[in-house]
Amino acid sequence: STTVCVPPGPAPTPSVPPTRRTCVDTEIDFNELPDGTKLAGGDYLDMQYKPFYGIEFSAFGGLRDLPRLFDSAKVGNTTFGDPDLGSPNKKCPGGGVGVGKGGAPGKNGENPFQNCDYLGNVLIIQEDNGYE
Repeated sequence: STTVCVPPGPAPTPSVPPTRRTCVDTEIDFNELPDGTKLAGGDYLDMQYKPFYGIEFSAFGGLRDLPRLFDSAKVGNTTFGDPDLGSPNKKCPGGGVGVGKGGAPGKNGENPFQNCDYLGNVLIIQEDNGYE
């Protein structure tokens, strides 16, 4: 989850100062917006979440200076893709498309970073345009 801070709303009357900002922990879903609009791998994010959470996205060093959604189930291959971003990890029960020992399950579930759940879209700063 992510902590989202909402700016104060307008003052109820001109003589009363606006209230302090409110912060709440919330989970931001990169597969669909709160209104049910589906998001696709490859979409760039900027203002899509502003109406719901008041946040805007930008990135430094990526393509178009915007972060991009990457479908963790459609990773391509090591030549033309990013299998290290796949979910779940291929060594998890039931297998998956992800690679890398950091996401593999440990003995008796000892890896707190195991990548054994399907994540769908993940937010990335894209390094090049090798996979669309």
